[in-house]
Amino acid sequence: SVTDPNADQIRYRLGTTDELGGGSNPAGISIDTNTGLFTWTDSGTTGDGLFSVSVVVEDVDSDGAIICRATGERKRWIIPSMI
Repeated sequence: SVTDPNADQIRYRLGTTDELGGGSNPAGISIDTNTGLFTWTDSGTTGDGLFSVSVVVEDVDSDGAIICRATGERKRWIIPSMI
């Protein structure tokens, strides 16, 4: 888990197309903005592949203004077909 030394809110989100360097996050990817819990709900049509996701963590003040932002490296998962 992530904590902020001066108790500012930590907010999580998926990266934008620009933050991904082009392309997009796979369909069905979501992240809880408060907890950072990452989920991927697939429709069952995703085959084998290499998938990239961009996650951004932001430190925000009491007014919701961004104080600091960190963009995670593009993470890749190889998803085997479900049998």
